[in-house]
Amino acid sequence: MRLSPDQIDALAAEYVVGGLTGAARRRFETVLAERADARLAVHRWERMLMPIALGVTPVTPPASLWTRIARALPATDRRRERRVWPWLTALVPIAAAAVVWIYATAPQPTIVQQAVFADTGANALWLISLDTERERITIDTRGTDPLPADQVYELWALPAAGSPVSLGLLQTDSGSQFTVATPARLAALDTSTNLAISIEPSGGSPTGAPTGPVVYQAAWVTL
Repeated sequence: MRLSPDQIDALAAEYVVGGLTGAARRRFETVLAERADARLAVHRWERMLMPIALGVTPVTPPASLWTRIARALPATDRRRERRVWPWLTALVPIAAAAVVWIYATAPQPTIVQQAVFADTGANALWLISLDTERERITIDTRGTDPLPADQVYELWALPAAGSPVSLGLLQTDSGSQFTVATPARLAALDTSTNLAISIEPSGGSPTGAPTGPVVYQAAWVTL
């Protein structure tokens, strides 16, 4: 399926808010399995929209709600009564589209490069993003197997020339963490096409270079 970056981004937004259903959703999931940029777009929209989901308390309306609404309508307008529920249902995708539009037009972090580390089953483990406006590296952990207490995961930039540069230690519990995009890290990331994760002693590499096995690698993609 030939899709432009703008089409991928729009489909990813619909996918995250639930606007893609049926065959359209299955087709896009096929695209997700084949294209890293589509997976990055989905992760980006999830990160932007998740605060809304976390900030809203779910409320289950009582079963009698529709009856009360129906009784409140004029008795002489039964045809309109029958049309109210489909009309309200039609508002759901419109509201979802409005949320997408608000977040698409609101000021967002200036993400210029990203990488997704995944396991052998294509399940995302870490999403790494470079935000040049805030001069920081964002690490979104999706959750992975914990290491023994005396070991940690360490993230590395792999510049085209020179030695790997540490980007910090990685947590294994789901959540976000941030590290400062220092000039040395920015310089290393600017010439890197891949990032890597190694297993190091507690506290990180004692030498400033990977000392343990490199267990994950991911492409460092310019957006």
